[in-house]
Formats: sequence, C-alpha cells, structure tokens
Amino acid sequence: MKDMDEALAWLNWESPSKLSSNTRFWINRFSIPSLDSLEREEIVQSLERLVHSVLDPFEQAEVLTFCGVYYYFLAHFNEAETSLTNANKLYEYLDDLHRHAVTTWMLYLGQRAEGEYLKAFDNGRRARLHFMQKGVQYRQLGDTTAESWYQARVHDLTVYLIEAPEDMFEWIFEFQGSRLKATASQIRDHLQVQIENKEFEQVKDDMDALLEITRLSIDCEETAEALAYCGVAEWLMNRQMSSLYYFRSALAQYLPASHEYAILTWMLGLAESSILHMRAKAIVDLESAIEQFDRLRQQAINDNNIFKREFYTLHHVAMRRVLRTMMTV
Repeated sequence: MKDMDEALAWLNWESPSKLSSNTRFWINRFSIPSLDSLEREEIVQSLERLVHSVLDPFEQAEVLTFCGVYYYFLAHFNEAETSLTNANKLYEYLDDLHRHAVTTWMLYLGQRAEGEYLKAFDNGRRARLHFMQKGVQYRQLGDTTAESWYQARVHDLTVYLIEAPEDMFEWIFEFQGSRLKATASQIRDHLQVQIENKEFEQVKDDMDALLEITRLSIDCEETAEALAYCGVAEWLMNRQMSSLYYFRSALAQYLPASHEYAILTWMLGLAESSILHMRAKAIVDLESAIEQFDRLRQQAINDNNIFKREFYTLHHVAMRRVLRTMMTV
C-alpha cells in the first residue's frame, strides 16, 4: 500500500490537481476511517460513473487514476489495471509525460501485485525511461531542482527493478535479445503464462522440455538462459533452494566478467538473502556483483559507450543502496 501511496503523491508534483469540487468530494470520502470495504467499493464505482460526465480530459484522467489506486487498495487488481491503463492512455494522448510516467509506474505496482511479472517489468522499465526524459527536459531548461527530483525518482525506480530475481533477469537482455531459439522461446512463454496463472502442477514438464532442448546447444548462452529462467520459475513458485541450483548452473555457463555473469551473480545473491542461514553468502555474492558492475561501468567509460556507462552507473548506485538497506535490517 505504501508504494502506491507514494506514487499517488507524485501525480501532481509538476502541476496542480485538475479535480473539481464534485469529484474531490467522492475522493475524500474514500479515506473516511469508519467505512468498510464494501462502502469504499461503492465510492469507487460512483467515481467511475462520474468520469463520463466530466468534460475536462485532464480531470477524467485524474479520476481514473484515483479509481485505479483505490481498486488496488481494495485488492481488486484487474479493475485497478483497467482504470490505470485508461488513465495512462489518456495522459499519453494529452502529452502529459509526467503523469504518463507516474501512471505507468502505478501499472508496474499493480501488475506485480497480480503476479503479471513480465508485463510489470516492461511498464517499470518504461516508467523509468519517462522519468529520465523529464529530468533531461528540466536540465535543458536549467531547472536543477526539478532535474534532481526526477533523478531521485529514477534511482527509486531502479531499486525496485533490481530487488527481485525475476525483474533482474530481464536486464540480461538490455544489450542483446534472447538467445533462445524459436521452440525454446515458445516453451518459455508458455511457462510464463502457467506461472502467472499459478498453474504450478503443469510447470515441471515444460521446464524439463526447455532444459532438454537447450542442454546440448552449441551456444552456451542459450543453455545458460534456459537454466536462469528455470531458476526464476522456481523462485516464483517459492522454491528458493531449487532456484539457487539453477542460478548457480546458469552462472557456470556464462563468461566471467560478462554482463550476464554480473546479472546472475546479483540474482543468486538476492535468492540467497531470502534464506536465513545463507545471508553471509548472499552478502558476498551481492558485493561481488556490485564490483562486477563497477568494472563494466569502467569498461564502458574506456570504450566511450555512453549508453552502457549510464546503465551500469545507475544500477551500481542502486545495488549499493539495496545492499546497504539489507545489512541494516
């Protein structure tokens, strides 16, 4: 709840709220402490009906955003996604990049809560990109205060996007696409659907098939990607020890000092950190990943590759922040 509350507080940071007194009345009612969940649901439905009578499209989008947030608070995640998607599209049409970025991030939070991990990551990555763009706009205008605010949000979002193995896995493909061939890719997609639908009893056969058809691949990175994804699947099914086996197996297939090796090292450390007696090992692996990202950052500087330099710098800072927080808990 706190995460969505924080995102909602960002919505009108750049410009004032567009809510009229009529819509604000219903929005304020939702926060009355004495209301039960059924009464709150009725308030959200009233807000939804109000949208069609609102003339100002900015107000329409803001009301839809509140509907999405309130449905999220009520754990009605499908309805939350629908409302937030409609708000997001409207803000994009209105060319309001700030609020488009915020509602894109809200979609990330809602889809994560629903277990739609791949869709969530895509929205999280997109939201981060929009916040970066806003920071650049304000830098060009010479507004260092606004630029700093957006940079801080970019760091906040990056922390979220590296805290879970399933999100970190997707960063493997930042500089090149998947190495899985067509058949293996289809199996992986099917696995993703089964896991998101919590059809866990059907997952093992597909995992076995994915590993079998990639086991003897002449491309060791295809084998490594299959192993890593099986580790993600095990992690999402709360089989932490099994996920460790696959992450370690994948790590052995990637070249040390490579982008993928650094990513898998961090994923392994994250998984280990969830197991009480492995916290010391987790810290060692997480620190190793941070050092590897720093070397990759330095390599990008030497190669004059600005895109990679910014990527590794941003993630390096976020990784240090995650580790620092973990060690104080």
